[in-house]
Amino acid sequence: MMRAMTILILLAISPGLSADIYKCKQPDGKTVYQSTQCREMKDLGAVEIKNDRSSTDTMEGAYNKQEDLREKDAAIKARLEAESAKRHAREEERLAELRHRRAQCDLYTAKMNMLLGTSDWTTIGAVPQVYYPQYVEYRASIAQWCD
Repeated sequence: MMRAMTILILLAISPGLSADIYKCKQPDGKTVYQSTQCREMKDLGAVEIKNDRSSTDTMEGAYNKQEDLREKDAAIKARLEAESAKRHAREEERLAELRHRRAQCDLYTAKMNMLLGTSDWTTIGAVPQVYYPQYVEYRASIAQWCD
């Protein structure tokens, strides 16, 4: 904290310590800029350098920019976490649906195996009339759940 205060004080007084810049014309007609007054050259006067921002403004701007970046980083991180949670929830839903489909497939496959194993008519390849409605139901269910 003390270091920051020292830097702020130095930055605040530094514009007063800076040297003037002079614009001078040499005997050959060239214009030069120097930190000392012109000698043996035509003095065109001190050049005023305008500084639209003080050093405290610059420090404050840098601090504000850093705060803005932190806020943007936090917003991006929150958005990524929300998207990750949504993606995780979708994946869980998809896996639950797959487990459900697998359970239904296993159920109707077992029912069909029980139905087909109830008599010796399976070797003939024909389904007796009494079992036909269940056979049709199980075949349709197996087609629906076991794709």
